[in-house]
Amino acid sequence: MTDFGFIYFIYDFSSKQTKIGKTSKHPAYRLKELQTGNTTKLELIHFYETSEMSDEETKLHHQTVDVLGELKEKLMQDTGKLM
Repeated sequence: MTDFGFIYFIYDFSSKQTKIGKTSKHPAYRLKELQTGNTTKLELIHFYETSEMSDEETKLHHQTVDVLGELKEKLMQDTGKLM
């Protein structure tokens, strides 16, 4: 099944976090939707088209969780505490 759309990365300057998401519309429209009612600056930092939008977004979220888990584990080993 084709699941055509975009994967996007939107940076939140206040929280210093990046949102990974999917949309069937151009990501500039999604940025505008997210920015509405949000007082902090958001920036679309990257996006790409894909025919497997949902699967790719899920994979990216899992990879992010895995990497963050590894970083937390490394911090605990190196310092004995999380920052």
